[in-house]
Amino acid sequence: MTARAAAALLGSAALALSGCGSSGPPPSLAARTSSWVAANGIGPAIGTLEADDARIAADVTAGEYGNLHADCALLDSDLSTVASSPTSPDETLSQDMTAAFSDEAAAGRDCFGGSAANQAVLARSRTERIQAQANLESALARIGTLTGRVPSTATTVPGGG
Repeated sequence: MTARAAAALLGSAALALSGCGSSGPPPSLAARTSSWVAANGIGPAIGTLEADDARIAADVTAGEYGNLHADCALLDSDLSTVASSPTSPDETLSQDMTAAFSDEAAAGRDCFGGSAANQAVLARSRTERIQAQANLESALARIGTLTGRVPSTATTVPGGG
């Protein structure tokens, strides 16, 4: 085998091997974020927390303290579900989500402690829910910036209602 043939053979082998184990460039941040949003149902999960917050606000306005405590428990349960999702691939988005979860958890605790006789605690819960909503809206905006699309926060009602 001539030197030229050996070099060509080695060059071909090196080129063939360079493709082994590599499936191309890693997915972009946009692609990873889109996958994370879809895999974890982030849009509907945020919508669920927003609906819980709205029910709590309506309970307080109507003086429905029996419903209030049931809705506080629902917020806590829904929060546990969404907060168990893996962290997002984007640090800013993760910070927004973590801040929202922290505010929702505090709002839920204060909601349980609230009653007609303890309006100060209900007022604190309201402030915490408002801050949580601001953080959730910031998270949705960040998702839109990263992916070019804000996920729907529509939720489905059991039984198709």
